[in-house]
Amino acid sequence: MSMLNTAAAVLRCFSPAHPELTTSEVADLLHLPKSNASRVLRAMREAGFIDAVPGSRRYRPGLLHLELGQVLRNGSIQWREAQAVLLRLSRLGRMSGEVSLLDGTEVVRLLRMKDGLPVPPAPGRAAAWDDAAGLALLARLPGAALPALLAQVPPEPGAEAVTRTLEAARRESFVRLPGPEERMESLAFAVLDPAREEAIAISLLVPDLSYPEGQRLLPAILTEMRSLAALIGDRDLLRGLAPAQPRAA
Repeated sequence: MSMLNTAAAVLRCFSPAHPELTTSEVADLLHLPKSNASRVLRAMREAGFIDAVPGSRRYRPGLLHLELGQVLRNGSIQWREAQAVLLRLSRLGRMSGEVSLLDGTEVVRLLRMKDGLPVPPAPGRAAAWDDAAGLALLARLPGAALPALLAQVPPEPGAEAVTRTLEAARRESFVRLPGPEERMESLAFAVLDPAREEAIAISLLVPDLSYPEGQRLLPAILTEMRSLAALIGDRDLLRGLAPAQPRAA
């Protein structure tokens, strides 16, 4: 593994659940000799990618890393508009939502809102096949990229079940999964920016769409997602979410 790849792997070790790490923890997480981990961390600190936590032997992401992330977010219409959509939707009713990205086979949650206010995202990362947002993002990948990813799916849920979910997501243009609470469900849409060839997911925890409260919210959700797709230029999502046309008599 090159120094650059190792540094990238170190940055992926940090998460809301692990905002600070020691050299030993990094070595254990990456299965590296402690001397190698120490050398990489020292180089990353000198370059400004991580900082030493005062009064301890721990490290945390540096200001340079955080500033680069903020520049990326501020410079992306896709990111800004996704935040605005999530803000509006989270104010509509008994609903919360997140904006997420795909990193390999994992989904990384960047932002969560509830009742129109930002709240801490769920800690850490999740396997993409265990998460509505992750499945929505996987469904937007080129077909050639999927076999290698599906080969990593564990027996539960299994590659066949994940494949069926992805096929349904492509047909419906969103993923719908049971929620963590009774009469709630997860709804996720992946929006692809054709200029950047990057996708982000908006996932929503909503009242079950089989009941009146969920049915009342669904038109507003679809309208917001169609508007976002049109603004970003995601023609596939816009076409997939187009209202059904009445049949001729």
